[in-house]
Amino acid sequence: MSNLNLVQRAFELADSGNYTRVGEIRRALSREGYTLLEMSQLSGKHLVRQLRARMLAASPATSSVYKP
Repeated sequence: MSNLNLVQRAFELADSGNYTRVGEIRRALSREGYTLLEMSQLSGKHLVRQLRARMLAASPATSSVYKP
């Protein structure tokens, strides 16, 4: 597991352009060693919206179109 806190790491993954769903980010975090208790932090509606917006912005198909 990295030294970043879970939310910071989730935003890094969202910004990477490799994920299209929050569930994929949760699975990646689990593989990195974050616990289910830690990942419960990713359940807030506002945070999920932010992650989705960042994934959309980082997507190769939309990166030149949408920038929040």
